[in-house]
Parts: sequence; structure tokens; C-alpha cells
Amino acid sequence: MTCQELKENCIQDKIPYLNNDTLAFIKKLIIDNKYHTILEIGTAYGYSAQCFSEVDGIDKILTIEKDSTRYKKACAFLSNNKKISIVNEDAHAYNLDSSQAFDLIFIDGAKSHQELLVNKYLPLLKNNGKMVIDNIFLKKFNNKTLSKNQKKLVEKVNIFREWLVSQTSFSLKIVDIGDGLAIISKLE
Repeated sequence: MTCQELKENCIQDKIPYLNNDTLAFIKKLIIDNKYHTILEIGTAYGYSAQCFSEVDGIDKILTIEKDSTRYKKACAFLSNNKKISIVNEDAHAYNLDSSQAFDLIFIDGAKSHQELLVNKYLPLLKNNGKMVIDNIFLKKFNNKTLSKNQKKLVEKVNIFREWLVSQTSFSLKIVDIGDGLAIISKLE
């Protein structure tokens, strides 16, 4: 299935997907750094994994999705893509072999306890790699009347962003594109 077909399925089923500017930014990051391996937290229907897999040089994408319905859809949509492996598990509970390392780790899942995901998966980032976290601003909620749950979500993201900025164990760059990206690099 093509990226466009996957995007249309996401739109039809109201499944979140990466916006065009964010997708283009991450693809450029992959190309500029000659990345080959990606770990993705939060598959949804597999739109971003499919689009990333089409970048020259990408050999392997491991993507983790905890929602079984979305996992099944992603498996069906991506069944012919040999570069992508999909795991149906909560990323907080899933354990990878510590010898595995990835050029890019993309976190685009649930917004709860993201600092735990950063700490858990950062050791699996190659020295020249990047960890990219989407939705660091949640701009889509700006200037809107928010429900109680939306207010809690915005608060969680704000607390997480403050936590990121306060860290000294890695380098952080926040990019104001799409709904905001945090880009983490290991300190050398």
C-alpha cells in the first residue's frame, strides 16, 4: 500500500497521522544522516513507517503499537513491506535486546509517561542517531475550549516538555514544525 492510500485510510477512520511538513522534516533528517534503522513507538495504521521505508537506504523499521485493532490494520496494510516489523505490545512493557541499536527512534504514541520511554529507549540509540518526539506543543488545542481530558493532555505534554528542557544527560533541540518536535542526541 502506498503512503497516499494509507493516509486516506487514516483520514477515513479518523486515525492520527504525521502531517506533511513533519514527515518531510524527518525524511530529510534520515537522508542527511544516511540512517538505515528506525524504531518507532506508536504505529497506528503504519503511515509514517511506510513513508519512512520508502526513503533510500532504510533497511529496517521496528514499530510498536499497543492497540490491537490498530496493530491488525497496520499488519494488513503493511503485509507486503519486508522492511517493517510490527509488534503488538505496550512500549513501556516491551523489551528489546540491549545489543540492538537504531539510527532513529521516533516516539509518536500516547502522551503518558513519555519521560519513561525516553529513558528506556535512549540507550538503544546509536551514537550519531536522533530520537524524535512528535506533538511537543499540541498546537491543535490552541485557542479552543478544551474538555477536561484535553486539558489534562495539554498539561502532561507541557510537563514533559519542561522535563526535557531540564535534562543534562542528552542534547535537545525543539523544532517548531507541525505540532512541534523534540530532537534528542546523545552527548559525545
